Amino acid sequence: MARVLLINPNTIKPPVAPLGIEYLSSFLKEHGIEVAIHDLNIQEKNDLKGTIKEYCPDFTGISVRNIDDSCYATQESFVNDIKSLVSLIKSSSPKTPVVLGGVGFSILPKEILFNTGADIGLWGDGEEAMLKLALHGKRPEKPCFLNLRDFSPSRGHIDNRFYFTFGGMAGIETSRGCNRKCIYCADPLAKGRKLRFRSSDSVAMEIEQLLDMGIDHFHTCDCEFNLKREHAIGVCDNIIEKGLGPRLHWYAYCVIEGFDERLADAMKKAGCDGINFGTDHTDDRILGFFKRRHRLGDIQRAVDACKKAGIRVMLDLLLGAPGETLESLKKVMDDMISFEPTRVGVSYGIRAYPGTEFYEYLKKQGFTPPKRPLAPQFYIEPRISRDIDRYILERVQGNALFFFNSREHPEKNYNYNSNEVLTRAISKEGYRGAFWDILYRKAMTRS
Repeated sequence: MARVLLINPNTIKPPVAPLGIEYLSSFLKEHGIEVAIHDLNIQEKNDLKGTIKEYCPDFTGISVRNIDDSCYATQESFVNDIKSLVSLIKSSSPKTPVVLGGVGFSILPKEILFNTGADIGLWGDGEEAMLKLALHGKRPEKPCFLNLRDFSPSRGHIDNRFYFTFGGMAGIETSRGCNRKCIYCADPLAKGRKLRFRSSDSVAMEIEQLLDMGIDHFHTCDCEFNLKREHAIGVCDNIIEKGLGPRLHWYAYCVIEGFDERLADAMKKAGCDGINFGTDHTDDRILGFFKRRHRLGDIQRAVDACKKAGIRVMLDLLLGAPGETLESLKKVMDDMISFEPTRVGVSYGIRAYPGTEFYEYLKKQGFTPPKRPLAPQFYIEPRISRDIDRYILERVQGNALFFFNSREHPEKNYNYNSNEVLTRAISKEGYRGAFWDILYRKAMTRS
């Protein structure tokens, strides 16, 4: 029987449960592979050598969830940490192949493999790819994307209670892939463009497993929960039919267009507390450039549907695109106030991932890539780049509606990486739920 050691290197605070490792462990064990996990949120990095020596794995896998924090204000890269981890593993067991995989890795698989010195990279879903590697010693030549219809993972392979206590929630997937054409998004690179859906029964069974562990707060990890409206409603209806809704508190990422009162009502009855919409902007020119399908009226309808159902709403903005002006900034901020959502997240600087349409656009415009390999690359409209931080800060100062990731004033950042306010609220004060909602509820208790 092949032995696989899986390592979680993601130590951001508050900690985020390594859902990919949990799903991969479940799949491999179901197919007869022996699996051990070394989680750097729980176990020391210095103890990894001892784990490798004791377990003697045939393959050591590192799950790369994030290559950086995707935030212009902080621009923290995690690639050097992965490289250091690869070196540590190789010094402990030089003959054991080191395998990289995960959503972050799959965005830039060749570049990350080369820069970290790992032996093998698995691009796409890891379940079938790692199984073939463990059984036959061969990695697939092309990305693997799992048929999710019969995928019914068991929970309990990672310490979900730890992540609930210190991270405030669990994760769950109901689908993979994204068929949208948003020009800056890396999700299709990592998860594929073909939509793949789990059965609503398997999702409900997984939720029941989490409830049995005493975990009643979770967040969907789909690209967007409602990419197929019938799927989203089907999942909710199944949860309702099984009587699980009153026991749950969950959150989702959703697309705006097509979001209506029927879906909002079903999500609320199924236990949904909050929805995060990637709004980006309200200017038609910029939304068109991004190839976003929604427009101003769609945003208002989605917010109104959520408010009517009793669901809290987070609208996320992405400012600084080509053609952005101080006038368009004023418009989008005024529009956000008029929508009256629960909270608005304001970030500027568009992350340019190689392989995306936005990256190709920038190349044609003569935009120079960073000198450091794999350093995060961002774009801000040059005409406003000097003024954007100050202008936004003046607009949101003193307005509790807005969270703002300010580069010039880092004390204003709501970035979820190394967020001491969130970390304390969850581990010391008992808050649970989506990070934006915890920050909102904390602010409400102070007011």
